[in-house]
Amino acid sequence: MGPITLASLLGLVVTFQLAVPPAGANMAPPLLPEPAKCTPLRWDADKTSAAEAVFEGKLAAVIGEDAAGRKEPFWVLALTKPVCDPDGKPVPEVQVFASDEARPRVDLAGAVGKRVSATGPSFVEMTAHHHRPIVVEVTKLVVAK
Repeated sequence: MGPITLASLLGLVVTFQLAVPPAGANMAPPLLPEPAKCTPLRWDADKTSAAEAVFEGKLAAVIGEDAAGRKEPFWVLALTKPVCDPDGKPVPEVQVFASDEARPRVDLAGAVGKRVSATGPSFVEMTAHHHRPIVVEVTKLVVAK
């Protein structure tokens, strides 16, 4: 009689089967993660404002409505690549404005219809005057040539 093993005592039989996929079959998922669907911003702890970042895209002038239904003009930047909101969801457009301090350097009206690179801090929409999920205070604007 041969040696007694734990498997023979328990009556267990373990088999291994090597499956060979057909030629040309996808053997395994890629090791690298899928590229991000949006560019992450550096949000603060309460997820209401983000550090200064560069936003690239095409600038447009839009007419919206305030809470009372009055017409209200504002600027929108249709982004080349969406940015991530605080929950990681893609946002393809941001509302932009130039603060009083930045207005002498930042001519949003003159850049409408053009590809631009807008730099500034951002925050999530908070009032009826905010018409996109993310609002950017533009401190520097470069128009593409």
